[in-house]
Amino acid sequence: MIFGESVVGKLAMTFFMAMVPVVELRGAIPLGVAAGLPPAAVAVTAMAGNLTPVPCILLLLRRVFALMRKSAWLGPKVDRLERRAHLKGRKVQKYRTLGLVLLVPALEPLFAVAPLSIGMVGAIVGLAFGSMVVIQLLKLLRR
Repeated sequence: MIFGESVVGKLAMTFFMAMVPVVELRGAIPLGVAAGLPPAAVAVTAMAGNLTPVPCILLLLRRVFALMRKSAWLGPKVDRLERRAHLKGRKVQKYRTLGLVLLVPALEPLFAVAPLSIGMVGAIVGLAFGSMVVIQLLKLLRR
């Protein structure tokens, strides 16, 4: 085992597994419980791991997209992704935070990852950082 057989190693494995897109909590919680950890500790660790990348995504998304736009191959893909998010973001602009809460489940098949969809639409529409973090927390607790 990469993280070792200790409880701390198993918790670290659960934490990092929850950070992986698509796997997130769906894979981290069963993995932690299968490793022999208490379910409550696994749930808290997995939620913390799942929320860790959110501030980075929310704060750095615009900068990363600007860098990607300089590439001839990635530029059109970023433009298409932003255009689709902008079209979906019209409802969010009208209803602000409530609109984003209602829109995220519709975007998950498109992005497959809730933090990316929240960050993408929220950054395009111009929602406050705090609102987007609260929405991510609510989405996490809903699971």
